[in-house]
Amino acid sequence: MADTKAILPADIPPPAGQTPGVARVLVVSVIVGCLAALPVAWAAGPSLGLFLGELAMTALLAPALGAYLAGNSTRPAIVGLPGFLTPLVLAELWPVFDGFISQSQWVSAVLVLTTFAAAGFFGARCLTSLKVLSLSTSAAVVQFTLTLWLTWPIWMSGVLSTTAGPRIVGWLVPWHPLFATNSAVLPLGVWPQQAIAYHLTILGQDVPYALPGVARCAAFNSVVTLMCFMAPYFL
Repeated sequence: MADTKAILPADIPPPAGQTPGVARVLVVSVIVGCLAALPVAWAAGPSLGLFLGELAMTALLAPALGAYLAGNSTRPAIVGLPGFLTPLVLAELWPVFDGFISQSQWVSAVLVLTTFAAAGFFGARCLTSLKVLSLSTSAAVVQFTLTLWLTWPIWMSGVLSTTAGPRIVGWLVPWHPLFATNSAVLPLGVWPQQAIAYHLTILGQDVPYALPGVARCAAFNSVVTLMCFMAPYFL
């Protein structure tokens, strides 16, 4: 009896000529964005947790959406990214309305979120378009990579406690979306000093660090996005 392999519905590309149009892609993307924004806003309120929680949700959902739209033409697929980001960006206006941060600080935080989401979105879309991996595997690889990148201040605590720790922190912090976002919305507090984070990382306790600006992080994310966007056209 021949071996059989289960095929997930997500691994089956839509038939030619039947890819979702711009309107449908936009609606689906906004719904996914709401699934990312609303639970975080409800749990965190107009706090630093709102911004950091949305980064975490973006690391999980932006690659899934990018992989799902990989079978579409470029135009509908690109519409998916702003559709996904709209609910997240609107939720981040809450601290502005309450007077906790300024509009310029909100713009800086949105810049980091947007470029981070674009890197995840087009990263998964690139892997799927190149047929390197299946749709679901492409999404999972990018989700795993972004999650590792976001959480290294936690899982690398053992390494950071060594003599090489300050040097590693100096290399990684300037490019990190969590610290760039924290720098943008500094009036809301410092992440390692929050009640839960204080017990998860040694940064700011045993290992000193300085909050970076948003420019390096946004530039790094933009370069990754551009490479992932262009790769399917050249490979």
